[in-house]
Amino acid sequence: MEKALPGLTTRVQSYYFKRMIELGVLNKTTFPEVPPRVEYAITSYGLKVIKILYDIQELQRQMESEQNDPKAQKALPEIKTTTPFSLSQTGSAVYSPP
Repeated sequence: MEKALPGLTTRVQSYYFKRMIELGVLNKTTFPEVPPRVEYAITSYGLKVIKILYDIQELQRQMESEQNDPKAQKALPEIKTTTPFSLSQTGSAVYSPP
């Protein structure tokens, strides 16, 4: 982990692993060995979260591609919402107090 994320302290790593376990994204297995050994495994819920993150990343790439290609730009449809948030024509979230 240290090689993949240089600069990540053990304290921060422990905090995020603990939080991901609480959220059901990771499972933790502790082995009664000397020295102690711990393994983390992603859950089926964690795999779903990863898929969603990849889908968001792909959407971002598509949007950036469309923004850089004027021919690909399309007018966004108006969205009727009951929340104070709506999408502008550029795709940004706009807050309109009630």
